[in-house]
Amino acid sequence: MNKKNFIISTDMSEFSNVKNKPTGFSLIELMIAMAVGLVLLAAV
Repeated sequence: MNKKNFIISTDMSEFSNVKNKPTGFSLIELMIAMAVGLVLLAAV
């Protein structure tokens, strides 16, 4: 449980950092964040 919460909080911080990066990186990171979110939803 703790690991899952850590992943979610880390994912949120990465999502916040997306706005400060160039478009290419933000798009890639957004896709990764969405993929991680789908995996977490599937795990639950």
